[in-house]
Amino acid sequence: MPTSDTRPRRRLSTAAALAGSALLLTGCGITDDSGSSSEPAHDYTVDTEAAVKDSPIWTEADDAAMLRIGVPFDQPGLGYLSAGKTVPAGFHVEIGSLIAGRLGFAAHQITWVDASADPMSLLDGDQPAADLLIDTDGQPIEGLEPEPGTDATDSAADTAQPGEDASEPTEGSATEGPSTDDHTIPADLAGPYHLGGQALLSPAASDLAQFSKLTDQQVCALPDSPGKQAIEAETTAAVVERESLTDCAAALTAGDVDAVVGPDLDLQALAAQDPQALTLSENRLRPAGYWIRMRTEDPALAEAIADGIAGAADDGEWSYAVEAAFGSDVEMTPPPTP
Repeated sequence: MPTSDTRPRRRLSTAAALAGSALLLTGCGITDDSGSSSEPAHDYTVDTEAAVKDSPIWTEADDAAMLRIGVPFDQPGLGYLSAGKTVPAGFHVEIGSLIAGRLGFAAHQITWVDASADPMSLLDGDQPAADLLIDTDGQPIEGLEPEPGTDATDSAADTAQPGEDASEPTEGSATEGPSTDDHTIPADLAGPYHLGGQALLSPAASDLAQFSKLTDQQVCALPDSPGKQAIEAETTAAVVERESLTDCAAALTAGDVDAVVGPDLDLQALAAQDPQALTLSENRLRPAGYWIRMRTEDPALAEAIADGIAGAADDGEWSYAVEAAFGSDVEMTPPPTP
């Protein structure tokens, strides 16, 4: 990997996307404490001139010719390792592959580490198991407004409290030009790779495409979750608790509840498993940014990752990641560029 370029901000080279063909296993295979390296399901542009010399994480990864990325192995649509496979699949894997390429790491130079059980433990200690962690532990940061869909403004108007001006942005409403510029971002986070929030999953045949449609329905939510809080605070629906969103989806399929509330990426992954039967709400509540967590504070790497996401949003690779994970019928708005 070239190392002569010492620019802290990378510019994408004109190199074509590399189609990695080599297969490399870390240790004897995939366990909870190690990962596997191989090509992703899809090829992403690799910046062969990338150099983030002010980044200790990048420098160590460059010296090892290997970037370690933690993703869940048990969440279909986000990060899932199928039996007999050596590389997980899902949106987080696509985002990880995309970012790795922008940082100069080809497909065979990525080690995927299982983050299913205790994600944060991968970044702890003197010898952390991963360099980057990608999951859906959204960070609720005031002022971050996702692009929820065409009906979000109407929904905000429908749910405005007495005395509120429905024309003013409210929690869950859309605003033009979402930005993180005015908000302090924890120094170990990079991105965001997605701006979202709490969404509603319901049967495609129902009319629950907006939170404002909820009246006396039964809505499944996780205990003490932002979704449960949003339903209780902003609707008159009844909350039915389950221990996992998978359990909520099963209750929805069985007809025991009318809808499920939860982080939009998690619900999008569930909807993608049966797109003809399930649909996601057009608006979001409790805006949150979804970030790539680094194993230590690394401003140079955070900037490089943000630049990479911005470049992918501009050239279409971010949308390609969405399509690869969720299908061609799913439309998601790229996050704001720095």
